[in-house]
Amino acid sequence: MSKGVYSLFIELCKDKPIRLRSGLQLYIEKGYYIYTGSAFGEGSASLERRIGRHLVPNKKRFWHIDYLLDGDGVVLEAVFSPTKKRMECEVNKRICLLLGAQPIKGFGSSDCKQGCLGHLLHHKSYGEKDAIDAIWKAYSTLELEPKNLGMQIGYR
Repeated sequence: MSKGVYSLFIELCKDKPIRLRSGLQLYIEKGYYIYTGSAFGEGSASLERRIGRHLVPNKKRFWHIDYLLDGDGVVLEAVFSPTKKRMECEVNKRICLLLGAQPIKGFGSSDCKQGCLGHLLHHKSYGEKDAIDAIWKAYSTLELEPKNLGMQIGYR
């Protein structure tokens, strides 16, 4: 079991109001999003298990991303890299820079130590190929070794 960083390329099939456990209320528009997270635990909190958990529909909502994927979000691609260093913020910032994307304020960054506005990125004009290419490029330019699950994911 590994520790590391991962990014999910998500299609949200319809507009979605979200109320997080913190009380934060968001209105997320239909479209493509990139969420970057990390997993540094053991067993069920490992990188492989964390990604696998995000791919399972109808689970207990715990992390912010669970609220987005609950019913209307489709994970189209999962890119990850084992690493011993926490790289979630660096990857998120690099993807944001490469795409000119806008972070969703407060989403997925409640424990962020580097002051990220949010770890969920959105840009109305990028397409699927551009977004996935930017994710891979961000990992590579940060000297991470990106991998994917070797399949088209896309669950509903």
